Amino acid sequence: MRIGVLGTGNMADALATHWVRAGHEVTIAGRDAHKAERLAMRVGGSAKPASLRAAAESGQVVLAALPFGAGADVARDLHAALEGKVLLDCSNPVGPGFRLLTQGGPSAAQRLAAAAPGAHVVKAFNLCHEDVWRMRPPV
Repeated sequence: MRIGVLGTGNMADALATHWVRAGHEVTIAGRDAHKAERLAMRVGGSAKPASLRAAAESGQVVLAALPFGAGADVARDLHAALEGKVLLDCSNPVGPGFRLLTQGGPSAAQRLAAAAPGAHVVKAFNLCHEDVWRMRPPV
């Protein structure tokens, strides 16, 4: 399967690493191209760096592993590339002191769905710390 990863943080790293080990073709992108290049090199295997748009276009499934505040903005910019695709949301909108950042408004997944209305948004991987996803095999 071809998986686009939007983001270069801990969750992107942990999940992309396992997906490459499982034989998937992974394209990694971030708002900082140098971080995407470094992460793709560290993950190795089939992982390759790309622009956010190229990662969204290349993936049959796309992971949004972006900070809560950036996810909807990036999805809005890429809405055409995400059309008809599964968009995985692993974000947790929690701030300092475990304060919920949505403050009674739409959830993170709802915000992604509104920003990319043609995508099929699925909330996934957010209930476990990234260390769980780094386990071999993940538990």
